[in-house]
Amino acid sequence: MHIRSSVLVVGAALASAAAAQDPLPIKAFVPDNYRNVAVADFAKMRELDIWGDLEASALKLAFSAIERELGCPMDDLDRVWMVVEMSDNSDSQREERGIRVLEGNKPLPLPPSAANGWERDEIGGYKVLRRDVYRNERMYQPTPNVQIWGTANVMDAVFAGKPCSGTPSPDVMSLLAGKEQALAWYVMSLDHPAGKRLLVGPFEGTQWAEEDAPQFLCMRLLATGESDDPHLTVEVVLRHATPAGVPVTSKAVDDLLERLATQKEMLILRPLLGKFVKKEDGVDVRLRADFGRSRQAVGHVATLAVTLLLPRHLGGNAPPVQVDVAEEVEEPPPPPPVEPPKKKD
Repeated sequence: MHIRSSVLVVGAALASAAAAQDPLPIKAFVPDNYRNVAVADFAKMRELDIWGDLEASALKLAFSAIERELGCPMDDLDRVWMVVEMSDNSDSQREERGIRVLEGNKPLPLPPSAANGWERDEIGGYKVLRRDVYRNERMYQPTPNVQIWGTANVMDAVFAGKPCSGTPSPDVMSLLAGKEQALAWYVMSLDHPAGKRLLVGPFEGTQWAEEDAPQFLCMRLLATGESDDPHLTVEVVLRHATPAGVPVTSKAVDDLLERLATQKEMLILRPLLGKFVKKEDGVDVRLRADFGRSRQAVGHVATLAVTLLLPRHLGGNAPPVQVDVAEEVEEPPPPPPVEPPKKKD
């Protein structure tokens, strides 16, 4: 009886140790009730035959830089996404909590940057890379095709047996709802210093009453229409806590679009900005533009991205990005033929 009990105890211990080494799911590392998220779904873009057009667009230089940083072709990636939380009292990156996830369709190598200050370690029985320079960070690779990079204040608790739920906040869930196929999306909470500062550049001079300023910014790239002939649609939403701030934001958006259309460095955007349709919807101000079929639309989306999103501040001191979009702009029709002079009778 004693021997049997001992065998059971040892067996249970071995089973527990084996279970501790089971790969942890991505969801376990996603902070609860998150309010800031960015996702690019490359697998969905390939499924809809959009990715090839994007690779040949004005974004190809940015993609090349990303590949150098990652140490693998972007064709090896299915999804890249991140969830970040900022302290309400600070905009310092040292105060951030969050993760960045790479999901591949084949094994992902360590990027070249992993040689700088990262060391192999074991936390809670899980093999990780750790770096304690600037801020404490971890990298965990549960399977060859997945890498989870994150701050220690999120990841160490999971290794200690306290997984997160991975549930977004109600606003994020609502902003990302819909039947349309999302290819990339970005939601940012505007209730911390870095978020509030984001409103200053594009909406300089706009004054909201207390608590009436936008609380969230959401941007999405959507595939709309028929699946065999998708259109690319860009949607931007500014969400408020109550409807009171909506009219102020709506006018600020009108002023911004008008200002961008008159700036010399934004000349290339004029025909694109004209495609956006604005709508006030409850506590939201929505801008939406259907750029048409993929091959033509990708050039428009790339132009918007490198002109508006890559500079750090709209209307700030960042130099404008020069974009060669000769292939994307329709040539004007030829002039009518010159009629020969009529003969005099």
